[in-house]
Amino acid sequence: MRCCVLGYFPLEPSACVIWATTDVLLCTASIWHMSTMSLDRYCTLRYPISYGRSRTRTSVGLKIAFVWVVSTAICAALAIAGFADYSNVYDVEGQCVPAVKEFILYGSVVAFYVPLLIMIVTYVLTVRIILL
Repeated sequence: MRCCVLGYFPLEPSACVIWATTDVLLCTASIWHMSTMSLDRYCTLRYPISYGRSRTRTSVGLKIAFVWVVSTAICAALAIAGFADYSNVYDVEGQCVPAVKEFILYGSVVAFYVPLLIMIVTYVLTVRIILL
C-alpha cells in the first residue's frame, strides 16, 4: 500500500537523483526558452529592420546553447549533491525531493525569478510598443 501514498518514489535513490536532475534540467530549459523568446519578440518589434537582418542560424544556435548551458549548470549542482549523498534528494520516507537549501535558493532565483523578470519587462515593453 505504501506505493500508493502521495509523494512516495518507488525506485532506487540513484534513480531519484536522475529523475530530480532531469526534472530541474527540462523545467529550467523550458522557462529560459520562454524568456529568450520574449526577448526575441521585443527586439523584433523594437528594431524591425536591423534585428531581423542580424538574426542568423549562428545567433539562434548561440541562444539555444546559452539556454542549455545555463540549465545544465543549474541542475549539475543537484546531481553532484544527490550522488554525493542520496539524502540530499531522497529522504527517509521515500520521497524524491531536493533538500539542499542552497540549491533551492539559487535554483529558484536563477531558474525561475530571473527569467520571470526578463519576461515581465520584455512583455511590458512589447505592449508599450504595440499601443504607442
